[in-house]
Amino acid sequence: MITIILPIPPSLHQLYGVKKGGGKYLTSAYRAWRREADWRIAEQRAQKSAIVGPYTFQLTLPMHCRLDPDNALKAPMDLLVRWNITADDRHCKSATAVKSRDLTGNDCVVTIAEWGTA
Repeated sequence: MITIILPIPPSLHQLYGVKKGGGKYLTSAYRAWRREADWRIAEQRAQKSAIVGPYTFQLTLPMHCRLDPDNALKAPMDLLVRWNITADDRHCKSATAVKSRDLTGNDCVVTIAEWGTA
């Protein structure tokens, strides 16, 4: 099992903008979140661990967070793939987003585990 503390991600709807001629681009909010999240992963040395194959994913947000939990899943899942902590989203067998009173700041907790061990 791997647990990583990250900043609260932007909503799925705030990740990409649409170019005038077509195509998508990363929004400034998403780019800023990725920069901060990259630092957090490096600090926690989470990239030293990796899960190969099927896995479960849980995102825990603070109760005060107004973000819709299901809209918060995409950014951290993509971040784990980008850092080679997980191979690909398609290997995720269960993705859960919950809110907890135990978290009080502006951070969230990502927990991933090999499928069948959690």
